[in-house]
Amino acid sequence: MPLISKENIMRIFSVTVICIMTAITAYILSFLIFHSVNAIYTNFDRRGSLGAISLACLMAIFMPRGNNNLSLNEKLVWGLSLSHFFILIVCIVAVISFSNDVGTLGDIIAYSICGYIFSLFVLLASATNLVINKKCEPQFLERHISIACLGGVFSAIIYPALLFYYLENSSNSVLFQPYLLISYVNLDVFNILTIFAKCLAASVLFASGIYLIQRGSFEVSLNQFLLVLMVTVTIASNFSIIHSIDTAANLVEFLSYSFENALLLVSLYILSIFILSSPKISVSQFNFKQILLFGIGSTLLCVISIYSFASIMPSKALVLPLAIVIAIALFLRHVNNLENQIHLRTKEISEERDKTDKLLANILPRYVIDDLKRKGTSEPKEIDGIAIMFTDFVGFTEISKNITAKELISELNDIFSAFDNITERYSSERIKTIGDAYMCVSGLDASVSLPQQNIINIGIEMLSYLRERNLTTKIKWHIRIGISSGMAVGGIVGRTKYLYDLFGDAVNTAARMESNSEPQKINVDENTYNLSNTVFKFTKREPKFVKGKGNMQMYFLDT
Repeated sequence: MPLISKENIMRIFSVTVICIMTAITAYILSFLIFHSVNAIYTNFDRRGSLGAISLACLMAIFMPRGNNNLSLNEKLVWGLSLSHFFILIVCIVAVISFSNDVGTLGDIIAYSICGYIFSLFVLLASATNLVINKKCEPQFLERHISIACLGGVFSAIIYPALLFYYLENSSNSVLFQPYLLISYVNLDVFNILTIFAKCLAASVLFASGIYLIQRGSFEVSLNQFLLVLMVTVTIASNFSIIHSIDTAANLVEFLSYSFENALLLVSLYILSIFILSSPKISVSQFNFKQILLFGIGSTLLCVISIYSFASIMPSKALVLPLAIVIAIALFLRHVNNLENQIHLRTKEISEERDKTDKLLANILPRYVIDDLKRKGTSEPKEIDGIAIMFTDFVGFTEISKNITAKELISELNDIFSAFDNITERYSSERIKTIGDAYMCVSGLDASVSLPQQNIINIGIEMLSYLRERNLTTKIKWHIRIGISSGMAVGGIVGRTKYLYDLFGDAVNTAARMESNSEPQKINVDENTYNLSNTVFKFTKREPKFVKGKGNMQMYFLDT
C-alpha cells in the first residue's frame, strides 16, 4: 500500500480528530469542575505524565508473547491499563518512606495522580481510535478500561487516607475510629450530583463531537458511552484530590471532599462493572535490526522512567518499589501467558469438537449423537410414523459397462451429493447408499411438516434435478422411487465403526415400493397415501402382488 493513500489519509484524519476531541474534553472537564483552566496548569505535574507514558510504552514492548497478534494501539491500551498500578505502588512506598517530611507528600501524590490522569486521556484517545476503526473486540476495551479505572478507585481512596493520616500526625488516627470518622465527614450529596452531571456533560460532548465529525459513521453503544463516562469521572475524582489539597480550609473539609469523590467514583465503578458484565500463541522472529531497535528503545524508556521518578525521591527509595514492580510484572506476564494458553487449548478443543460433531452428523442422526454425548452409547429405538424412501437407477448395469469406473464414481458422487443437499433441506437424513441405491428417511427428528410430506417433496426435487441434469450431460439417468410409512427400529450397528441403520416392516415395504415403481415415477404405499393425499394428488393403481406382502394397494404420485 502506498504511503499516501486514501486509507492512510483517512486514518491520519481519524487519529487527529480523536486527539483534538480528547484535548477539548480535557479543557471542558477542567473548566466545568474547577471553573478555570488555570487549575490544570497550576497543579498539574508534567513529570508524572512522562513517567506514566514511558512505563506504558515499556509494558507494551514487553507484552507477553501470546499477545503479539495485537496491533500497536491495542498493546498501548494494555500498557496504559496497567502502568499506573506501578506508579501507585512506587508513590505509596514513597509516601510511607517520607512520612516525616510532610512537605513532599503533596508533590509525590500530585506526581502519581497527574501521570495517571494523563495516561487516562491517552487511553481514551487510543480506545476511541480502535472503536472507530473496528480493530479490536469490545470485550478487550471493556476489560482494560475497567482495570485502568480500578487504579483510579484505589488512588481516590488510598492517597487521601494516607495524607490525612500523616497530616493528623496521631497514632490514634480518626481513620481507625469509624464512629469518629462519620462525625468528621460532612457529606454534600448536591456536590456529588453536580460533579457527576458535569462529567456526564463532558462525556456527551466527547461522544457527540466524535460522532458529528465522523459524519455518522461512528456508532456509540451504551457500553462504549459508559466506558467514556467511567474514565471521565475517574479523571475528575483524582484531579479533585490535588485540587482539594490546595483549596480545602481544614482537614475535615479535605476528608469530606475526598470522601465525596471516592463515593461517586466507587458507586459509578460498581454500577458500570455490573452493566458491562450483564489466540494462538505466536513467537515473533526478530532480526538483528529489530533486536537493536528493541534494545535501544527499551533502554531509553527505562532511563526516562528512572529520571522521572528520581526527580521526586532519592534513588535508594526506588529499590523496594522497583523490586515490587518487577515481581508484579513477571507475575502478570506469567498469568497472561497461562490465560493465553488456556484460551488456545479451549479454542483447539472447541474446533476439534466441531469437526467431530460435523463428522458424526454425516453418518448418524441427531438423537443418536446426543445419546453418545450424554451416555456414551445409544440403545436401539422404535420409531413410529416415519417415512422411508428408496431410489434405484434404471439400466444401471448397462450404463456402467459403457463408461470407466472413474467416470461412474464421478457421476454417482455428483448425483448423490445433490440428493444429500435436497434431503437436508427437508429435515431428513440419508441412511446409506448401496451401489446405485439411495435410502433416506424423514421423521427421526422433529420438523415443521409431516415426514410423509418431507419425503415426497424430496422425491419430486430429485426427479426435477435429474431432468435438468440430463439436458446438459452425455449420460442420461432415470430413477425409480418407492416410499412407505410406518414403524421401524433404528440403531447403531458395529462397535469400532459406527453405522446407523433402520430395520422393520416399513423398510422392507419401501424397498418393495421402489422395485414395483416405474422410471421417473414415485410409488407410495397406502399408509403414505392416507397421510398425504390432502396435500398431493395420486393415481390409484391396480392391486398388485408383492413378494412377502401379498396383494398391496399402491399409488403413483402425479408430477
